[in-house]
Amino acid sequence: MSPFRKILFFGIIYLAMVILLEVVFRILPVQESMAWLPVNEENPIRRFEPNRSFTWSEHWNLCLVNQLKSNNYGFISAIDYDASSNIPLTAVIGDSFIEAAMVDQTRTAVAVLNTAFQGRRRFYSFAASGAQLSTYIAYAKYAKKEFHPDGYVFLLVGNDFDESLSSYNVEEGYHYFVKDTEGGLTLTDKRVDY
Repeated sequence: MSPFRKILFFGIIYLAMVILLEVVFRILPVQESMAWLPVNEENPIRRFEPNRSFTWSEHWNLCLVNQLKSNNYGFISAIDYDASSNIPLTAVIGDSFIEAAMVDQTRTAVAVLNTAFQGRRRFYSFAASGAQLSTYIAYAKYAKKEFHPDGYVFLLVGNDFDESLSSYNVEEGYHYFVKDTEGGLTLTDKRVDY
C-alpha cells in the first residue's frame, strides 16, 4: 500500500471515529450550558437567559439527568413570573436548595407550594447555586423592586455566612459583605461582575 493510501485510509478512519463520537455525545444527556446572564450595573443579580430549555446532569456518568426551563425572568421555574398580578406573593430566596436543578421542576419546594396555594398565594424563587447570605439580600432587594412581595422566606445553611465575606470568598456574579472603617461588616452594592 502506498504512503498516500495509508494516510487516506487512516484519515477516513479518524474522521469516522470523530463523527461517531459526535453522534454518541449528542444522544447522551450531557449537561448543556445554563447560560448565565452577565452580572453588571444594568443586570445586578445572577440569573439565566430567559425562556430557555436545557439539560442538566451531574458527574462523569451523567447521573441525575433533568430537563430544566428558565422562566420569563431567567430563574429556574416551571412558571412565568407576573409582576402585575394582585395575588399575594412570597419570595423564596436561597441557593441550590431552592434553585433545585436536580429536581423535576414540578416537584421543587416552590412548585409544590404554588400548587397547594393556587389562586390564593404565589411563591417565586430567587436563587442560584453557590449564592450566599449577602447575595440573598441582593435577591430580596430585586424581588421588592420588581414584584413587591408581602413575605419573604430565606433558606440559610451554615456556609452562607462565611461565603458572604469578600475576605474569604470571591466569585463572579455574587454580592459580598465588606469590612467598614470601624471594623464591622457592611452590605454594600459591591458585587463581582460576571
